[in-house]
Order: sequence, then C-alpha cells, then structure tokens
Amino acid sequence: MKSNHCSLSVIHYPLISSVVNVSFNFASGFSARLAGELGLPFAFAGHFSPEYILPEFELYRRKFEPSETLAKPYAMLAINVIAAETDEEAQFLATTQFQSFLRLIRGTPGEMQPPEIWTNCGQRRKKRRLNQNSAVR
Repeated sequence: MKSNHCSLSVIHYPLISSVVNVSFNFASGFSARLAGELGLPFAFAGHFSPEYILPEFELYRRKFEPSETLAKPYAMLAINVIAAETDEEAQFLATTQFQSFLRLIRGTPGEMQPPEIWTNCGQRRKKRRLNQNSAVR
C-alpha cells in the first residue's frame, strides 16, 4: 500500500565539543527552587499553570545561587500563542488546541481535530477558561 505521507530521515552527528545546556522546565515550585539553588537556567510551562508564572519566577530569582553555569538568573517562559488576522479568526483556530486539551484532561487523548465553532453555553464557558492559558490574538 502506497502512502501519501512524506517521510524524512534525520541523521544526528554529535560534535565532540558539544555542550548540552541543562534547564528545568516544569510547572512546580520544586523545579524553580532546585534550578535556582543549582544556579541553572529555568523554563516554566506557563500554559499549564498560568496563575503560577510570577510566583515561580520570583521563587527562582530568590533562590538563585551563582554557579559555573550562570552568574545571574536566566529564565524562560513557555506559553501557547495563536495569531490570526482578526481576534475572531484566532479564537476559531484556537478551538483545535482547546479540543486537544479537553480530551487530554478527560483521559481521551487523540489526533488533533480541525477548528470548530463553539455555540452552546458549556462550550463557551470552557473556552473562556482555556483562553486564560493561551495568548489568542
């Protein structure tokens, strides 16, 4: 059976002089504290817990100890961004992500679904809550 999918091969050759940068990327106070105490970079998964973004960065900075890796704190933030020509189009496109997230928290993950118009009250309430976890504009 012939497939219409394009397949790509990736061959990785590590360099002898390669340096691997280590950072902690979690959504918990433990990782912020540990990264700070070890003097390592910290990346926060803000799309999982947007209400903890500022407290986590404050904890990381407060606990930061200079190390051979870093002289001062280095923090990164991961968030979802959906951009389009209009706010309405961005909201529509974001429903693909919203559906995936809802399926994940319900324990029924699956393939990404195309965007859809959310019309009933329950769907609109869920959409407002999910919008708090993303930058949709």
